[in-house]
Amino acid sequence: MTRNLSKILKAQESLLKKEWYLQAVLYHGFKDVKMDPQVEVPTKTGRKVTTKTGEKADDEVMNKIDILIESLDKVVYVFELKYKGSVEAAFKQLEKKRYCYEPLERAKVSGKAVIAVGLNYTPGEGMRIIFKNAVLAGKKIIYPVAFNPSQEDYVEN
Repeated sequence: MTRNLSKILKAQESLLKKEWYLQAVLYHGFKDVKMDPQVEVPTKTGRKVTTKTGEKADDEVMNKIDILIESLDKVVYVFELKYKGSVEAAFKQLEKKRYCYEPLERAKVSGKAVIAVGLNYTPGEGMRIIFKNAVLAGKKIIYPVAFNPSQEDYVEN
């Protein structure tokens, strides 16, 4: 019994070090302030899976937005989270996988602004966050203005 409990506790310790734990904490924090976060929101853009032998698999893997919040004040927040990574890596993933594209397409109709949020948490160092206003220019997504709360000023791209 003690041996199994020790294995379970070890497994939980390793789980606490994962990105999804950060996602769960943020999800509940947003829920507590009456926001309606959605997690692991699939996008239409996916990537084809190949097996180790190089064969194409039948299933398409969906890209997923870590957290999506459509607030009542006409703003949509698209979060990419990193644990022990970097805020820059989070933002590169937002850009590369075009996570803001579908929310921007819907924003044309609803009139909502889309804010891309890159967030990284590293134990001992704390949390770094960068917000960028996302704008659709044709089929291209541009980020004209960024705000980094740790620097307390606006940064022009």
